[in-house]
Amino acid sequence: ELREGLHRKRVRACRRDFDGHDLRALLGELPGQAEEIEAAVVGKGFDFDGDGRIDLVVSQNSAATKLYRNLVGKPGLRVRLQGPAANPNAVGAAMRLEFGERRGPIREIQAGSGYWSQGSALQVLATPESPTRLWVRWPGGKEVVVDLSRSVREVALNRAGELKVLR
Repeated sequence: ELREGLHRKRVRACRRDFDGHDLRALLGELPGQAEEIEAAVVGKGFDFDGDGRIDLVVSQNSAATKLYRNLVGKPGLRVRLQGPAANPNAVGAAMRLEFGERRGPIREIQAGSGYWSQGSALQVLATPESPTRLWVRWPGGKEVVVDLSRSVREVALNRAGELKVLR
């Protein structure tokens, strides 16, 4: 549907996002927002306001860029990896949260994730329950596992495995 008349055709953007995820599940209900928006050229999820919830920016050719702030979703854990001088954003690193014996999905830090765009180096990882550990595989294969306290909301981790609780 997006391929046919991308510039003017109206689509139900609240049904599916660019990766096929249900936007209502990603953002929670958006009270007062229109069910339809113009066909998006770019849609990107990131934590705009630093509250641990994924917000959505939608941009369209020849139209204003819109920010949809997530006010109702469950906050996740904000993770910032601190790479070496040659790769300060730790591009290529993979991370996941562990919940006791259960492991969450892997998230990878990538560069060049779209036309004139790049994903955030700061990742927000879902926390359906309190995570117990953070696992990271750095570029080159080194693996680091650090324990997390129950109340942690944001952390920074370097390649040496030194964890700094930011919030």
